[in-house]
Amino acid sequence: MATEAVVDFFNVHNRPYSLSDIQEGLKSKFPKTNVQKAVNSLLEQRRIKEKVYGKQKVYFPAQNSKQSPQDLNDEIRTLDRQINEINTKVEAKEGAIKTIQAQYSERQGRLTLAEACGKKMELDAELRTTKDALEAFDGVALVESKVKEQVQKEYDRMLGIYRKRKRMCLDMLDTILESYPKKKANLYEEVGIETDEDAGFNLVL
Repeated sequence: MATEAVVDFFNVHNRPYSLSDIQEGLKSKFPKTNVQKAVNSLLEQRRIKEKVYGKQKVYFPAQNSKQSPQDLNDEIRTLDRQINEINTKVEAKEGAIKTIQAQYSERQGRLTLAEACGKKMELDAELRTTKDALEAFDGVALVESKVKEQVQKEYDRMLGIYRKRKRMCLDMLDTILESYPKKKANLYEEVGIETDEDAGFNLVL
């Protein structure tokens, strides 16, 4: 069915066409794969011919062999001219598409006016929040270096005591576990020992 439709199309339009042009001329009544199969079949039957120009393939009706060589040459020149016109149009469209794609890619990295205004408002809000936070420290007396050093030393001393006592406790538990018949978790549960992890205690060093 698609084959006869392609034949009828060429009978009405006696000029070269690409596969896409043929499908469009048939008003997309058939899928492109069906049109391609029909074209291939007609090529095998030598009812149409194919000519390749670069990446572009065009198809045209096979001419009557009773024509004179001069007529055939004239038709070939006409076909070549028509094919060149088609290629020129295709190249022009491809160039236009590349230009549009380049413009689109360039604009992708730019903010629109509305987006830029929105971004400015966000930054202004962040700036006001930061200024308000800084103003809260105005007039606040800073801690002297000596006081900070004393606090740090006391913290380090208490930290050392904590670690020493924790080590002693763990050593005692390890000694008990040597003769304890159950697992460590069972011992901790029976004695009522709570680890730092269980208590959610996170020591900041």
